[in-house]
This record gives sequence, C-alpha cells and structure tokens, in this order.
Amino acid sequence: QFDEPEDNIDEPAEEPEEPEKSNEPEELVEPSEPEETEVQQLQRGVGVEAQVEANVVRFWLADGHSVQSATCGQRTVYVTRDEVVETDAQQVLARVARTAVTRVRGDIVELKASRHERAEWVQYTGGESAMAVLGVTDDATQLFRRAECLRCGWRGVVDAELAVLDAVAEARTHVEPITACPACGRQYMREYFADDADEGEDNARGAGIRELVGRGRRGQPQTPKAQRQHQKLQREADKVAESVRVELEASIASLGGTERAAPFAEASNAVRLHLQLSVFEDGERLLEWVSAGLVQQTGAVAAGRARARSGAWGLASLLGSDVEAETDTEAPRGPTETGLAEQAVRVALSTHALYVFGIVDGDADDVELRPASHLELKFSLALSGLGRIDVGPNRQYLALHVGLLSADNTGEAGASYVLLVRDRLRCSDVLDALAELGYETRALDAGGAGSGRQRAINHDVEWAMHHLVQQVFLRASTFTEGRNAAARAELQRSRSTAEETEPIDVASGDDVIVDRVTYEFLKLYVCAGIVADNVVRARTVVATQHFVYVVRERVDVWPPPVSDLRVLYRRWQRAAPPMIVTSDPDTYDPETAAQRKNLPEANECVPEHLTASAVHQYDRVDFVRPVQDLQRITLVHIRAVVAGLAWRVALRLEWDTVGEGERVWTLWFATEAGARECADALVLLVRASGSIVELIE
Repeated sequence: QFDEPEDNIDEPAEEPEEPEKSNEPEELVEPSEPEETEVQQLQRGVGVEAQVEANVVRFWLADGHSVQSATCGQRTVYVTRDEVVETDAQQVLARVARTAVTRVRGDIVELKASRHERAEWVQYTGGESAMAVLGVTDDATQLFRRAECLRCGWRGVVDAELAVLDAVAEARTHVEPITACPACGRQYMREYFADDADEGEDNARGAGIRELVGRGRRGQPQTPKAQRQHQKLQREADKVAESVRVELEASIASLGGTERAAPFAEASNAVRLHLQLSVFEDGERLLEWVSAGLVQQTGAVAAGRARARSGAWGLASLLGSDVEAETDTEAPRGPTETGLAEQAVRVALSTHALYVFGIVDGDADDVELRPASHLELKFSLALSGLGRIDVGPNRQYLALHVGLLSADNTGEAGASYVLLVRDRLRCSDVLDALAELGYETRALDAGGAGSGRQRAINHDVEWAMHHLVQQVFLRASTFTEGRNAAARAELQRSRSTAEETEPIDVASGDDVIVDRVTYEFLKLYVCAGIVADNVVRARTVVATQHFVYVVRERVDVWPPPVSDLRVLYRRWQRAAPPMIVTSDPDTYDPETAAQRKNLPEANECVPEHLTASAVHQYDRVDFVRPVQDLQRITLVHIRAVVAGLAWRVALRLEWDTVGEGERVWTLWFATEAGARECADALVLLVRASGSIVELIE
C-alpha cells in the first residue's frame, strides 16, 4: 500500500461538467425485428426439398441380435439439401446429415455415418413421400463387416446390422447373426471391411496368416495395385504347386501306381442296375455307396498256448490272418504291418444288409460299364446279425462286429471288420441312413452276463481319447527304453524344441479330463496315408494346441468286440461318464469326483485274455512337430490309384528345421474333404500360436 500525499487529503472532488443542451429535436429510433429462428426458416420453406408430419420411431441393435425401439412422437420432418431435420413447433429436436443415409425403404431410413459408428434406423410413419427424395447411390454394404471363409473362399457381408432394415420392415425384433460360412457351414471366418480388402498381402499378414490365393476360389481384386499383388501371389503359388506335383508324379510311378480315377467311386446307373438284378432281394433298395479300405481284425482273445510258453500274449497268431490261432511251432513276434494290410472295397448299404465288394481287374478300359465282371462280392452282413458298430474318432472309420465278448470272456466273438472311410461327411451319411432305418435305437442283448441291453451303434470314443493322452501326447515316458526313436529325432531337428531334452505336451498332463462330453484338448483327428518302405501306409494325423503327430493306429485290434469298452480304460478314468466337468480347480476335483462315483481302483487291470490288452491302439509315433514350426501347406490334387487304393489329394507340410534334416511331410488323403479339414485345422492352430503359414493349392 502507498500513502496518499497529505496536501490532497482535504481537497474536494471535482464535479463532472454537464453537457450542453441542444435546441434540436431528438431522433426517434425504431425497434429492430427479432431474428428468424431456424424452425421459422424451415416453416417458410427455405432450402426445404420435402416436408411431412410423421410419427417418429427409432430402432437400434442390442446384444448383436435383439432389435429395440423407442417412440419419439409426432414431429415435423424437413428434408434439406444437406440434412434431415426433425422439429416441433418451437425447436429442432434432431438432425442427421444426408451423407449418413445408407438405405431407404418406404418410410424407414438407415443411418450409418462410418464403419466405426453403430447403425441406427428411423421410421417416419406417413413420411414415404418425404423420404423418397433421399436418393442413395453408394453401396451401403461397404460400411458393414464382411468375412472370408478360409476353407472354401466364400466372401460376403456377415454384419447382423445389415439385416435390421428387413427386420424393422417386417416388424421382427430378432436377427440371426452369421457365425458360419453360408457356403460350406464351417466357422473358419476372417472378418474385414470392404476398404481393407485391397490391402492385399499386408492385410493378410496383419491377420496372422498369409494365404496364397488358389485358382478359381476368390474374385479378382478391384484396384490395379491389388490386382498386381494378386497376380504375383498367383504366380508364386503356381510355381510351388507345380514343383510339388512333379515330385508326387515321380513318387506315384515309383510306387507302381497309376494316375487315374478310381473305378466305381460312385454308384452309377450300371452299378445300381447290377445290384437290383444280381445282388439285392425283392423290395431291397440301395441307401449308400461308399469307397473304403477294409481291414479285418485279428482274434479278440489271445492264444493261450503261446502266452503260456512265452508270456508274450501269443501275438504271432493274432497279427496275421494267414497264421493259425493256436500253434506250438510259431514263435511270438512283435507288432508288424501285416495285420494292417488294407484292401480297397466298395460298400453298399441297403435296407436289409451291408455288402462289401472287391474290385477285379480295375485297370480295364470298360470297367465302369461292366460291374458284373469287375465287382466281386466278398461278403455281406445282415443288419439284424450285427452285434455292434463302433464309430471311430471324428467319424473316420466304422468297426463292424458280428459278435461281442463280455469282460468275463463269455459270449461269442465273430468276425470283425474295420471300414476306413477317411471322410467324416461320408461316414455321417452312412450313420444317418442307419438312423432312418431305426437301426441305431434298436436294442439287443449281447448274451453275456451283465452285458444288458445296448445300442447297436456306439458313438462313444472315450477309449480312443484315453489312449491318445497316455500313448501319443508327449510326456516324460514317451522316449523311454528307446521307444519312438524316429519321433525323438524329428523333435531334435525342430528349431522350437531342439534344446529341450524332454519336450512335454500339456495335453498329456494329469489335469486333462477325458469324458464323454468334450475333448477340447484334441484339435485334429484324420486318417491319411504316408509313403514308407515304398508303400503307402495307413496313418492317423492328430493335433493338439501345441503339437502335430503322425501315428500308427492298430485298427486290426482296436476297437475290440467287447460288450463294455469301459473295462479297457478304467485304470485311467478319473470321472464316471457321462459327466460334464469344468477346468476351474475351485469347483472340480477329479479325485473326489471319482470317489463319489465309486469308480474302480486306478490300478485295476484290464482283462488279460483280450488281444487289446497286449497291443496299444497307437503303438508308434512316426512324426511329431510343434505347431508353430509349420511354414507352408501345399494342397495338390493327384487322383492316384496305388495297390488298388484311391488317393485323391496330397498335403505337403513344410517345417522350420535346424540343419540339413528332413523338413517335409507328405500326407495322402482319400477325399478332398478330409484334406481340406486337415489343412484348415492346421492353419487355425498356427494362427493361434502367433506364427504365419502359407496355404497354396
């Protein structure tokens, strides 16, 4: 603060001077008119193209499928050059830019400003004339989510918002979201927006997978840059596919096979006429015609004399059909490929029986026109005489048992045959046909004590799942005593597991629960073939989340013709089926669950008299690699016949390998559907691991 000077304290303040008065009269100012409001301008028709009084209702999509609405009441709607404006008598209530109008149907307007914003729908009841001036020329689907099927190449719009306009027009309150491909029904869908489709290879890499485009499976890109990228990828794919095709042609020639279509692959008119005139009885008709590989199972009961002499379960008399069941001279030997000998057959399922035909002189020129000369009926099984049909995992094969044994070796085991269909869809067709006949629900008594009444078709594959966990998936005991030496060498060439002395697959852990409901640990199960010892051998391709396996499956022994398959896996069973379990350790305890269900002791032995007790279902792991090592998948159509068996597609899998080791697997498939199922599953597994894989076809 500053002190005021003392000499100014007592001075009076100066009075302001009054202005001089003028004798001229003052001018009168007229009051200005109030400014016109926007509503008034609209009412006068300024810039208005259409005007209507309408009842306004707004719609939106909730939870991805529920169409909800809100009534806004009576409003005046003005359509201008740039906007659609809703007002009452005094103020503007809502406005939207005309550029956000994507579609108009009658009095319903669809609004979506950009792909990042949610769509909205407004119905102006009685406002058709006003909405008719909203000329929409752009493609509305560009703003909605699209998807591409990684299995069949289908592309289209899958955004549920696109269906709301129809739902509002039809007064529906629910829309069905598209989660599976409309073309093939599979859920291998990659979502994208229309303006992302032109990014070519870079966009695919961003999605975690680079897929080289196959011929004829997708439309050509629209922009010149995308077309050049597409052509470049196409040339690379053609070059790789052609080199693989040349290698396969040389391999087919070395195997003594021929490149041609398999005879009698379909039921032609000539085949149907032959069946009706020479095979079927009166009133019998054909339901299904299937190509398959036939394996006759060995005896279900181990030979007592050989076992008593050697303690080796008498496998010599069990692994080949040319050896007598009980012999004192034949020395026991280990499992060989003898029992897995496979013969190409054609299976006819009729309303009365199941007929199995062999092919005679299939190389003749007129083979298709003369089924009476080239189709040999090997045997037939009346449906009323079958003891049970066991369905293999993923419906890859069917085991036909004429008779069944109980756990105490009572009953009579007849012949058992395994039909390697190697196609889940074709196998399902056969099962569906049996269901139409009422065969699946037919109850029968197996004749053994305690066997009870059973279903004629057994869909339970829990026995196989337990064997996969115990015999295939990598664990500490996988390579003990020199077992699976080839698989161990394969892992040592892998860049991911080369430094691990004992790689472990988490699917083999004790916390993995196997039940009759879900098998989430199993990602792939298909039957295929590999070339070994200059012969195409039957093998099974199995995959978990982290590893891919090629194993030998003993279908000549498994599944055995026993009335209760549970006796074969009770020592591994931790919960009594059927039982839905959870992976939450706070709510599920396998040990206490087993105690509640009064399960047998874990060390209970399986019946020693069964051949299945001495032969593992998966007795050898030929190949195993981490999923993330897979770099390229090439699918090539071959149409080859080798030793009578038809192979239509080959998959060449290339792996990231350390050093000069073998980095290629070649898998042969009997059907294109089986090959595509395998390729699709492997692509998804590699994506989930964070790696990139090329798919060429």
